Amino acid sequence: MFGPFATPSEVRRLRGELKAARSLATRLLQSKLAEALAAQMLRRHTRDFEALQEFVEKGVLSRAAIVHKTEDSLAFYRRLIRGYDLAPERILEIGVKGGGSLLLWRALFPQARVVGLDIKPTLKDLPEGIAVVRGDQSDPKALKRLARNHGPFDLVIDDGSHVSEHQRISFVTLSRYLRPGALYVIEDLHTVAKPAGGEVDYGADVWGDFVRAVFWRFQKRPVEELPLHESLRPLLRHVTDMTMGRRQLALRIGEPPEPVDEG
Repeated sequence: MFGPFATPSEVRRLRGELKAARSLATRLLQSKLAEALAAQMLRRHTRDFEALQEFVEKGVLSRAAIVHKTEDSLAFYRRLIRGYDLAPERILEIGVKGGGSLLLWRALFPQARVVGLDIKPTLKDLPEGIAVVRGDQSDPKALKRLARNHGPFDLVIDDGSHVSEHQRISFVTLSRYLRPGALYVIEDLHTVAKPAGGEVDYGADVWGDFVRAVFWRFQKRPVEELPLHESLRPLLRHVTDMTMGRRQLALRIGEPPEPVDEG
């Protein structure tokens, strides 16, 4: 340690070392918890299963910014993974926050390349197989660059701004850069239903109309007169099935639409 007359440069160096040590410790903790969560979701019993389950149920992992997934969200993905027998090679998550969920996808699917998109990425020292790209999910040009460099994707998770219009733009743009049979998941649909006067305006919901139109199409009922954002209408025929949670929507895309060259 420094004596009472440490120089400013020595103090700055010590603070930098402490910050780096905390960052490394956090990343190690996230990695270990991601591996344990993955084992739990894949029904691989671990010694600390009960303790981990208690953390999940109490929301400790999400509130502590270790893995930003609620109990409800983790349960949804657990059902999704088991039901679809997923084996993705390329995964995209929009909105990465502390990076814990990127580590979770990597632990669940060790063979996959995991890419995160964030408007203000701050993550460093990520393990092999994980990359983070700076970008705005409401910018189609940025999304196309990302997809051309890192796609096509087998699994996309939109956990970004939660603004309905941003979600729509991302889905319309990225749907053209998916592999056949890919899953596209939109999280936190409940945010658009928050009462007026909140700090964030999430915009009008577009997914209720889209879900109804998909369901009608499955029933071979006419959908032409249903209210629906026009950019979403051409995508109806590409959705082969869908799974809904309380706050999540997962769409399986059979044959994705052709990419558009311009932009």
